[in-house]
Amino acid sequence: MSESLRFLVVDDSRAVQAIVRRSLHSGDFRQAEIKFASDGEEALSLIEEWAPTLVLSDWHMPNMDGMRLLQTLRKHHPTQRFGFVTSEFERDKIELALEEGAL
Repeated sequence: MSESLRFLVVDDSRAVQAIVRRSLHSGDFRQAEIKFASDGEEALSLIEEWAPTLVLSDWHMPNMDGMRLLQTLRKHHPTQRFGFVTSEFERDKIELALEEGAL
């Protein structure tokens, strides 16, 4: 891995944060840097100072949910890679996320 991968995991559940960390570090991303945020507002601050390779976000969180985070990123950091790690399954919400640029 020539350039260090940086993952920002955005989820208000510490249990989910731990599961994502374990999943990333047990696979091909053992050397990746991982940081965590509990909501979209905290994530925006980290993105400004740390510039992650990929943001992995929950949909449902307090203060700023994942969709609002994605929409804010598209305005201020349009090339930021973003994906959801969520139990959200409603087709219209998934379509909206893809339209907004989620991976």
